[in-house]
Order: sequence, then structure tokens, then C-alpha cells
Amino acid sequence: MISVSLLGDSKDIELKANGAEIPVNQGNKLEFVQLYIKKRLEEGCYGEIDRQMRSFAEGFGSVMHSKIMNFFQPQELMEMVVGNENYDWNLFRKNAEYKGIYHARHEAILCFWEVFFEFNIVERKKFLQFLMGTTRIPIQGMSAVQIRIQPCDEKALPVAHTCFNLLDLPNITDRQEMRRRLLICLDQCHGFNLV
Repeated sequence: MISVSLLGDSKDIELKANGAEIPVNQGNKLEFVQLYIKKRLEEGCYGEIDRQMRSFAEGFGSVMHSKIMNFFQPQELMEMVVGNENYDWNLFRKNAEYKGIYHARHEAILCFWEVFFEFNIVERKKFLQFLMGTTRIPIQGMSAVQIRIQPCDEKALPVAHTCFNLLDLPNITDRQEMRRRLLICLDQCHGFNLV
């Protein structure tokens, strides 16, 4: 038996028939944990999870027919819905587009890529989060991700426009300063703001 509280209303729930009469001990603790998990994560103490899952399945089925679903492995379906993490950072750089005075050999751009490739995987994923609003890439891979970089005020921090994968990058060529400004952005890129 477990006790649950919802909006101040407390309720005792038996996990199995006559569960209130059965003490938990070494011999039945695994069964208790399994029943507890099933009740809390699959059914819900008030049946709410079961109702939510049925509603989700019905809604998802209205968009994606169940016969089509049989063609996909769970991992493939997950990649279609949330993207994947197969990063090809060189392709990411190759697909970059530059605006204004910037071009692939511009000193500020070379400095940016030098700093980017010095980043560890966690920092690179933070950069994707900053630029695109997600760390995951489309199922087509990095070839479907195109970063656009345009100049901004030299005194400004970089700014990302996530809807367009557009980066406003200050025209600076000092690696330490570029790294410092990028890391400020990566560490502070939570939420949404208009610039």
C-alpha cells in the first residue's frame, strides 16, 4: 500500500489485492518496487497517466497512421520526431553561409571557427542550443543544418536568431576575446528574448 496526496487530499492505494495486509520485506521488496513503478508511472494513482497515454496515442495516431508506424524501429521513430546526435562538425562549417563583409577567409570568421573547434563536445552542443534552440540535428544530418553568420557591432556579444540559424558575430580577431564572448552566450542562452 502507498499513500498519495493530490491537492491536499490524501489517499491510501493498494498495489495488489490485500496489499495493506502484506508487509514489505526482503523477499517481496522487488515485487513492491515493480508494482509501485507500474502504479506511479504507467497507470497513475488516479488513472490519470493511463488516460493521458490513451489521449496521446489517439492524437499521434491521427497524424501518423499505425500501419506506417510498423515500418520503423523505435530509434528511427525517435530520430524522426526529435532528431539525432550524429554530428559532423566539418560539414557544419562547410555549409556555413556568410553575409555582409564576412566570407570564409575573413579574419573574424577564421577566429570563430578556430575557437569553435577548440570547444569540447559539451560546449559545441551548447553552441547548437544557442544557435538553433536544440542540441539535436534533423534526421538528414548536419547537411540539413546551415549556419548563417553576419557581422555586428564589435563591442557586442554574439546574438543568435534561432528561427533562421543566424549568428550575429562581432568583428573581432582575438581568440581569447572571441572565446570569452561565446562562452558568456552559451552559459546564458536560456529562455527567449527579443533583440
